[in-house]
Amino acid sequence: MPLTDTLNIIAAMMEEKTGVITSSDSIEILNQKILQFILVHTEYKTQEEFAAHIGSHSFHDHKLQNDLVEHLLNHETTFYRDKNAFKTIQNFILPDLLKKRGGGQSIRIWSAACSNGQEPYSIALICDKEKQLINNQRIEIYGTDISEISLERAESAMYNKLEVQRGLPISDLIEYFEQVNLTTWQIKAHIRDKVKFFQHNLFNPMPDNINFQFDFILCRNVLIYFNADNRKKIIQKLAENLKPDGYLMLGSSESMFSNNELFQQHKGAQTEYAIYQKKGAQ
Repeated sequence: MPLTDTLNIIAAMMEEKTGVITSSDSIEILNQKILQFILVHTEYKTQEEFAAHIGSHSFHDHKLQNDLVEHLLNHETTFYRDKNAFKTIQNFILPDLLKKRGGGQSIRIWSAACSNGQEPYSIALICDKEKQLINNQRIEIYGTDISEISLERAESAMYNKLEVQRGLPISDLIEYFEQVNLTTWQIKAHIRDKVKFFQHNLFNPMPDNINFQFDFILCRNVLIYFNADNRKKIIQKLAENLKPDGYLMLGSSESMFSNNELFQQHKGAQTEYAIYQKKGAQ
């Protein structure tokens, strides 16, 4: 099988399993990632050998497919990624929701496509710092991802030296982490307990046990990987899972694109980062 055919087959498999589109200008990046996967994770020595295997098996090797998906997905993230986003959460979204949700109502936050868990744990750290403001208000934080391996890492809450050095203040490392060995730190239990993780594909309905809408959804640096049709489907799902007066946060380089019939950008003097609400929200 020619190498170009192999790339096209793998790109089609990625789209089918995850919705992620490989554009013509990113096919070389896909090629390099596949070469890395072959050398590190298989017994094949060349892309040609790998292509021959896929061709002879019609790519029905489901374990190989799943391993490839894990390798090709972008799991890049950091603690407090984009500081203005977390300033907006701490200074506006959290206080605003606390005012709205008095009387014992839970505040539910969803970090979609959370990768290895740094984003939902960053929110948990903010909640701990604001515990006097929160008082006895119940806050539930959920992290989801399509990758089982990423979720296992997130649930372990164990991070290496590079990960804790990227975006995490030294004061947070000292107060909220325990050093496991020379190269690994783990978030302390009282922070870990604030976050629940489960596997979820953004195109699918929520599991049956998630029978509520969220007050705040973060879906950052996700839409840029999808084509227009799939973006629209994801935005529709986000709207279905967000309360009428809740907030949606996208990535700093993202917008509603052409899908502005459901959401409008919130205009607030205290917001340092673009956030969205459903149209007609008060």
